[in-house]
Amino acid sequence: MVPIYAITSWLSLRFKDAAVYLDMFRDCYEGYVIYLFLALMIAYLGNGNEYKVHDILNAIDEPLAHPYPMNLVLDPIPLDASFLRRCKFGVMQFVAIKPIMTLFAAFLESQRLYEKGEFRFDRGYAYVSFVQNVSISWAFYDLALFYIALKSSLKLFNPVPKFLAIKAVLFLSFWQGVLLATLAQFDMIDQIGNWTVEKVSTGVQNWLICFEVSLCAFTHISLPTILEKVLCILVFC
Repeated sequence: MVPIYAITSWLSLRFKDAAVYLDMFRDCYEGYVIYLFLALMIAYLGNGNEYKVHDILNAIDEPLAHPYPMNLVLDPIPLDASFLRRCKFGVMQFVAIKPIMTLFAAFLESQRLYEKGEFRFDRGYAYVSFVQNVSISWAFYDLALFYIALKSSLKLFNPVPKFLAIKAVLFLSFWQGVLLATLAQFDMIDQIGNWTVEKVSTGVQNWLICFEVSLCAFTHISLPTILEKVLCILVFC
């Protein structure tokens, strides 16, 4: 994940006219990363055999309550084979939707109807961003449910730093892109030389990603215990 994000972001800075397409390629990789993370946790628990995960889930008597505030409107989830299917479906929908929306965005861009950063009803950026945000939120929510349900079994493998690193990079990269686009909309980002406002916004986004993935790489090596517990409370409680 770190090399892909770092290389594509650097190339986008170096070749600004191809930045939109390079960023789209990077975005397609996001779905694959999330799927691999779920597959990793299943491999941890069942040594590659998901039926062993079914056995672990069946041994849990109490259904899983949704985190607040979703528990106010959603019933507890029975922990059985259907729970694992639910989590896999939640992740796989993002794996499918992400490249579909990326190809759709590329088509709109070729027709000059995408206009990255433009929140207009007659341009595709707002619609693509909305669908992608719903999809990634759904995927991360099911990943969080999977961890909450099986955190005692996963404790030995300590997947939390990896989960937080993935969640931070994907969500930060998405929302900071939206923020930069909003700033550009309100003329708070100016053209610099032959760099248009859109290219300046995209360039700042890619520069930030280069910095953020270095932090992501660090969390894969070491994350202080106290910080990890604090982040766990913020994310899962």
